[in-house]
Amino acid sequence: VLAAAALAGCADMQNRPNTLAPGSSWMVAVRNTGSYGNANIETRTRVGGEKMWQGRPAFVYERPGNPQGDIVTERENGCWIALAKGDTPILSFDPPIGWNWPLAVGESWTRKHQWTNPATKRSGDFVGTWKVESYDDVTVRAGTFKAYKVVYSDTTGVESTTWFSPELGVNLKLAGRRTAKHPAGAGTNDIELVSRPAVQ
Repeated sequence: VLAAAALAGCADMQNRPNTLAPGSSWMVAVRNTGSYGNANIETRTRVGGEKMWQGRPAFVYERPGNPQGDIVTERENGCWIALAKGDTPILSFDPPIGWNWPLAVGESWTRKHQWTNPATKRSGDFVGTWKVESYDDVTVRAGTFKAYKVVYSDTTGVESTTWFSPELGVNLKLAGRRTAKHPAGAGTNDIELVSRPAVQ
């Protein structure tokens, strides 16, 4: 166990995206309802490593069995470029969606994005707003860790709260929901970290 001062220093250094080595993986518990589908499962996320995605360097976070596919992020800042199955995008975002790094309590930001579904050739605009509300101890099945609490809402009717651990470099948990306003209808999406990331 690290001393408090050492842990704080580690947290400062890891307060940025893409800190995990390729091959790192971790387990999460997923509980979905409504428009997110009905699921109550444990599933693994794995850092697949760097690749070129539509001409730009990217990282892929593999999520086998997840109907929303893998997460493709920009290499430098961790912003979401797309959800994809293999090399096929399910949903892409322009500009990519992401947080302002390093995170700081009290900071907030608002951005306009466009989503595109290549399969249906549909697209639309939305405005997302983020706020970093706190930095406190959070307990999940994987243990207790310091975490930033980031609250999000957008004009499509999505609302979420995410707790990010700088020590681990992953989200400890997410409480998300779509309101009845969302085009897909209402639903909830809850995720909790079950095991710490480790290189497989």
